[in-house]
Amino acid sequence: MVERKKLKGVSLETQDDNVLAVRFYLKYRFQLGGIDAKVYTDPNYVGVIALYLYADNSK
Repeated sequence: MVERKKLKGVSLETQDDNVLAVRFYLKYRFQLGGIDAKVYTDPNYVGVIALYLYADNSK
């Protein structure tokens, strides 16, 4: 993906409970760059953790 567009990299954010999305990103060589357990303040998202992933093309 990153190679086709000649980008230096791509970053994204998803939630830990979105297992299908996380599996998809890992399949395409995204790496976990960080987490944030306090980013979501809405009561509907209690306990949900933000995952920050990236794909780096600089290697």
